Amino acid sequence: MRDDPNRRLYIGPVRASRAYPDRWFFSLSRPLRTADGSFDGVIVAIIDLSVFNRDLAEALEVEGAGLGIIKADGHVITRLPVMTNRPTEERVKLPDDLPPADTRPGLIKREDISPFDKALRRQTWTYMPDHELWVITSITRERMLSLWWSSVKDAIPFWIALNLVLASGALAMLAASRRNQRNMRALQKLTSRLETQASVDPLTGAYNRRQFDVLADLEFKRTRRHGGAVSLLALDVDHFKRINDEWGHPEGDKVLQTVVRVIRDRLRSTDILARFGGEEFVVLMPHTDLEQALIVAETLRHCIAEAAAHDTNALPCPVTASFGIATLRPGETHLSDLIRRADMALYAAKRKGRNRVEIEAA
Repeated sequence: MRDDPNRRLYIGPVRASRAYPDRWFFSLSRPLRTADGSFDGVIVAIIDLSVFNRDLAEALEVEGAGLGIIKADGHVITRLPVMTNRPTEERVKLPDDLPPADTRPGLIKREDISPFDKALRRQTWTYMPDHELWVITSITRERMLSLWWSSVKDAIPFWIALNLVLASGALAMLAASRRNQRNMRALQKLTSRLETQASVDPLTGAYNRRQFDVLADLEFKRTRRHGGAVSLLALDVDHFKRINDEWGHPEGDKVLQTVVRVIRDRLRSTDILARFGGEEFVVLMPHTDLEQALIVAETLRHCIAEAAAHDTNALPCPVTASFGIATLRPGETHLSDLIRRADMALYAAKRKGRNRVEIEAA
């Protein structure tokens, strides 16, 4: 940690306690640094594996389900359920087909023999790059198909149906009768609806913050690998609280819906529009430098004001918006830094009178 200024967290391998040989633990270490970034010490936390596993076990209520947390070098932090008297092997061999660390997507679905119990399992591998950890959730094929059959007969909760609709064996089972085919179509519609609800703001139809983080992070990593420009617009509807107070929340909802419609009509299919909360929105624009982003922001600002002026039936009063722009800098490694700088530019636009565009400080 002293020699690597980028190291933010170290997770140690699982070890037996010297004082209590039947107890196991792992350590978390975080560096302390002074204001100028120099090394000033380490904070270490010791996590008792039995307590850690007890809390995680609450997520494994489905028979046949499993969970593993593995470091990128193969060291196992924990696996549930515990298969032997020893909580974990020191290290397991990771699958050969996992992508390199700098190209790993957020989530990988695969079917393979589990390194823990040697059973054929449907697996979801989620990589946590900040901590260099793999989180693996899995379920045996036999249990997965039996749960699917129960869902058809007994209408088990929707979240199980949503996961099991991905199983290839379920498709063959549902093709056995017309009734099951109708059930399949209904579940497909339900799946689509649930996926939409999980990723889209219900009022405006823009992406929600969770989905923006997923899509923007993928675009951010792609740009870091291949190069190119990326810009972020942060925008805020001016005096929105006053609109709600004077005209009521239903009219405020109409304002937000109109603003999103105006913006979406003028964006490219590759641009990512999301509602960040309240009256604040963000737009991530790939392959867009600062000069191009400024043109887009000014266009959107004028179009929002014009739509409010001419759409008198939909909006109760004049509406304007303020914009802040930030562009990805060389060597920048975190999406949150880009968002923070765009927010700072947005606040500058608010301070200078609103209904204007400001770019990030040099």
